[in-house]
Amino acid sequence: MSEVRRFLGDAGLVAARDLRIEFWSRVVVGQVVPFALLVLVLFGFALDADHRTLRMFASGLFWVAVLQFFVQLGAAYLADRFGTRRMLTILAAFAIALPFIMLPLVRMGQPGTVFAGVAIATLAESGYYAIIAGFVTGMFAARIRYTAISLSYQVCGAFAGGLTPLLATVLADQFFPQWWPMAVFYAGFAALSLVCVVWIGRRQQAVTEPPLGVRAA
Repeated sequence: MSEVRRFLGDAGLVAARDLRIEFWSRVVVGQVVPFALLVLVLFGFALDADHRTLRMFASGLFWVAVLQFFVQLGAAYLADRFGTRRMLTILAAFAIALPFIMLPLVRMGQPGTVFAGVAIATLAESGYYAIIAGFVTGMFAARIRYTAISLSYQVCGAFAGGLTPLLATVLADQFFPQWWPMAVFYAGFAALSLVCVVWIGRRQQAVTEPPLGVRAA
């Protein structure tokens, strides 16, 4: 219980800090809320303004966001207790099997099965996202850490984030109505993440700070 209390205390301090920052910056009001509304509008265009479907998806998105909040807290606590590398390895391995569970559920087309599929995906993706940042900070020395992480994130976002939807669209068009090519595609990226986590975890021990004399020079 003491560890849980300490974790919740730390989480409360971070939340209080973020609320103070939000009070002065208005990021949620000025950016997050308009973005959420824009997503709903885009869903409206994509779903041909079907009001029943829009109501279903809007409520589903809300509950997935609630689930994501608790999953991220739980993943952070488990990573703090059992180790970040171990948790990332488990989540990446789970993500390999994930599409073979998620896609059949989504393909059934019922609100309950769609929500179940997305919720299962949220367990792996949100948990992984919650702890990966703290993991990669140990990959680089402090003098280049911010630049290196930012460069890695932006390059990956440009290539993987840009090409993945295009490749997924091609697969969906070529193999419709089969879902397994998309599952293999998803599992391949998850496997790549697993390999990278293991490799980075081994490499972190070799990354050390240079002596003060070297840094001063």
